[in-house]
Amino acid sequence: MFWITKKRLSMLFCFLWFFALYALDIDLFRLVQKNAFTNETLVFRTIIEGVPPTQIDLTVQSLPQNVSFVGSKKEKIIYNGLESSSVELHFVVSKSGDYKLSSVPIRIRYGYQYLGFEAITVTDNPKTLQPRLLYSVYEKEGEGDRGLEKIARGQRVEVLVEAQYFASIQSFSWQANEKTIVFNEKLLQDLPYREMDFSTKPIELLRFDFIALEEGDLLLPHLLVQGKSWAGIDVQVSENEQSIYVSEAAPKEEVRGTEDEDLGEGASSFAASGHFGLTGSEKEGLITGLEKTLQQKKALCSLVSLFSLFLSIFFFILWFIYRVRKKKKTFLLPLALSIFICYFLISGITRQDWVVFEGNYFYAIPEENTKVLRVVEKPVAVRLLLETNDWAHIAYPILKTKSEVQHAWIKKTEIRK
Repeated sequence: MFWITKKRLSMLFCFLWFFALYALDIDLFRLVQKNAFTNETLVFRTIIEGVPPTQIDLTVQSLPQNVSFVGSKKEKIIYNGLESSSVELHFVVSKSGDYKLSSVPIRIRYGYQYLGFEAITVTDNPKTLQPRLLYSVYEKEGEGDRGLEKIARGQRVEVLVEAQYFASIQSFSWQANEKTIVFNEKLLQDLPYREMDFSTKPIELLRFDFIALEEGDLLLPHLLVQGKSWAGIDVQVSENEQSIYVSEAAPKEEVRGTEDEDLGEGASSFAASGHFGLTGSEKEGLITGLEKTLQQKKALCSLVSLFSLFLSIFFFILWFIYRVRKKKKTFLLPLALSIFICYFLISGITRQDWVVFEGNYFYAIPEENTKVLRVVEKPVAVRLLLETNDWAHIAYPILKTKSEVQHAWIKKTEIRK
């Protein structure tokens, strides 16, 4: 094999080396988080198959304005049965918008490749956004709705109320102006309501029909919403300054929906105000009532258990007296033992730790972002089984049967002992 020389072997080795390098199928750097928020660390990750971290080096060069590089991480993993590398790059974006980061050069073994990033949309951090309420006024017209900036006196329109930047909504109330008529109100969400993932899309809350009785700038119904912001703070948002311009009355045939027969079912029952969900005072009243009931039940169980103990001792002494006098009263001993067993059973019930749960969600595992087993509309009594630093494992009756028991996790901050 005279034609195989050292030079040719070296060239073949280099060719195979670089071919293996560029034959690597390396994915883009992709965002790990589901959403990208301003002023939070954004993690981009890719996997380089068959290459250990010691043979990888990378450099982040030019970055768009408002983007800062804060660090990187290389980790050895097993991928498709091969020793591979998980490579992460960490950035912070200070302003919302659409971003496409420049490709970065990565040295893999003794060669270089350029890896790009998937495009992302960065939104304002929900923890910094203040919840707010929005009005939209529509006129039913043909197949679609047309937003209105002004209406005519006596014209029937539809008002949509939306909530934005709320993590959860506990209660919602409204009160109409005396110069307006409100009817056919419909709540669009079950309360309490919870958003599982942050979204800038407003939450549709209430839809109602509306008629203005006077001309000029007219205030729309006053709204009040109680809930939580994405920062975890209890908030009470009020909107009572939103107005719409009302022009002079148009001819009846030109104003859609002013005919009596077109008002729809329930239009004869006009409403001046409405309330959905529990207010703070209503909730406190229910909690006080449940706490009082639990105390009464515990006191009653303690009294019954002590009475059972007294009866069992009494019948046992009576049986002993009859036995000493050699009188046969065989039923006394089994009766005493039966009552004594009842004493132990009732004492066990007395020792159960029942508390009042004032939150809204039962979780599958002790993590706030896990599956919600049940939405609780009002305070309920639950039995504590186990406590950790921040969570409590509970048993609670199923509301339909009231006999079966299910288990769940709740936050310790949402219980009253």
